[in-house]
Amino acid sequence: MIFKKNKNTVKEYLDITFVAKDEFIAEATQAPVPARTLVPDWYKDMSTHRTKTPDFDEHFGNQNTTFKACMPFFDSWTFGYVAVTPCDLVVEVGFDENDIKIHGNKIFDLIGYRGAPNKHSMPIPDDYYQLEFTWQTHWEAQTPDGYSSFYTHPINRPELPFYTISGVMDTDKWYATGNHPFFLKKGFEGIIPMGTPMMSIIPFKRDTWKSDKRSMRPMEYDVLNSKVRRHASSGYKKEMWQRKDFS
Repeated sequence: MIFKKNKNTVKEYLDITFVAKDEFIAEATQAPVPARTLVPDWYKDMSTHRTKTPDFDEHFGNQNTTFKACMPFFDSWTFGYVAVTPCDLVVEVGFDENDIKIHGNKIFDLIGYRGAPNKHSMPIPDDYYQLEFTWQTHWEAQTPDGYSSFYTHPINRPELPFYTISGVMDTDKWYATGNHPFFLKKGFEGIIPMGTPMMSIIPFKRDTWKSDKRSMRPMEYDVLNSKVRRHASSGYKKEMWQRKDFS
């Protein structure tokens, strides 16, 4: 744990260490990076308003912003870390849908193959080839005591030609590399470029939660909503939003 002084305040940082499986991987490949460094260009280029001038929307009582101004969506792009492919991958489709090859330079040993699903396998969606592949992970997270990591498909990246299966590992205890399953989209053939996001890695504290339920108190919704709606734009950001810092 690191304590960093900033403008007369002390900010607490938790350490997450990405551990390479060997010295070659550490020198020759990219460790997982903060998700905020991989926000796609289409999101960066999008306007924050639907028109050239930020017209006022009488119905909603604020300016006509796009989801570019939505902080919950922004947070999803910048949440956690992302592991990327260390080399180009070439996908070749043979004579039928059971003849799929994913080639990468053997020095990286990135792709594993488990074959067709069976009664002991997770069902594969129909729009993916009925074959299970694996990422042979090169880097794993090591977190402080009491913290685990959630591994999942890169957040908000449905355009990728594969789907990475989710899992949770207790990375304070286990940080050895292994196999992480994924499926390949039907119809895709070509190159998956080096640096393509493979999976999101989100560290979290292992707390004990208990669910409950209740109804809103009188005027509770109106008071909450008024805090956001009294601003012409970015009311949630100005009133509610808290920065999530991954570096």
